[in-house]
Amino acid sequence: MSVQSTTRRVGFPAHLMSTDEGNYHAPWRDQAPWPGRSMLKVYEPPPDACSSDLDEHASSVILYLGPGVRVTTATKRLFHQYVAKALPDRVEIEFSSPACGLSTPSAFKSSAVEWALGECDEVLIAVDHERGLATGEAHRVLALKQVVFRCREREVDVWVGYLKPRLKGRHRLTVIHLAAGRA
Repeated sequence: MSVQSTTRRVGFPAHLMSTDEGNYHAPWRDQAPWPGRSMLKVYEPPPDACSSDLDEHASSVILYLGPGVRVTTATKRLFHQYVAKALPDRVEIEFSSPACGLSTPSAFKSSAVEWALGECDEVLIAVDHERGLATGEAHRVLALKQVVFRCREREVDVWVGYLKPRLKGRHRLTVIHLAAGRA
């Protein structure tokens, strides 16, 4: 007779500090035509770039999803096409609301959240202090493919409560903080 055991997640979610440069992509993300639209950003370094010129942002594909955005078949197709074509070092799906908008789960389409969770094993809640500035937005690369939910400190518990029942055993949930209010 075999005994089944379950692994309990101790300290779930994990809490980590942001990298020094924070959300390097913040200024580009804010060019997204909110509300109701998504934006796909593909960064492929120039062929003549030296490896010393490259950083963690080189060869990345980032899909920004705003409040109320539905992930259409065309968006999924384009996203997968760039991921396959670019062979990126980093793939990110980011849920981010406008500077004055809500950053809670109720602002986003649950079908979009479910799709993103299906795409990524690494789930991050990034705590922002000053939206739109790299130094004010927490960020960290923890996996090749990750989904990021940006919010304010007061909204972290709401996101954790919303995400926990939707996570599968393969998912890791991490909250990324800024050290002393800056990246």
